[in-house]
Amino acid sequence: MTAASAPEALPRLWDMIHEAGVIDGARALHLAVGRPPLVRVQEEGLRPLRETLPPIDAKSIIVLLCGVIDPERWDAIESVGDGEMILSRGLAGRPITLNVFRNSESWSAVVHL
Repeated sequence: MTAASAPEALPRLWDMIHEAGVIDGARALHLAVGRPPLVRVQEEGLRPLRETLPPIDAKSIIVLLCGVIDPERWDAIESVGDGEMILSRGLAGRPITLNVFRNSESWSAVVHL
């Protein structure tokens, strides 16, 4: 692997949300352990947010989520195994919502743009 094709570090979740939000037709940002950040684009389906972003590992997804979820809310989500919250208002005035859920051993999330 050359330096030019080396994977980047994962950006903060807010940076990924903003990056996905300006993609024409973007509907959601999908985060799952073992896969790079993916964007659901209307009429295209899922595609990588950026080709150079690495797959997310179990520790990284928690760091990403804790960057937007306050500790008390995270404790509640962790005890139940899932949760939903409004992060902010998007560019079109629609709410940006976050769905977080635990599968067998790790967390996944979908940010609806």
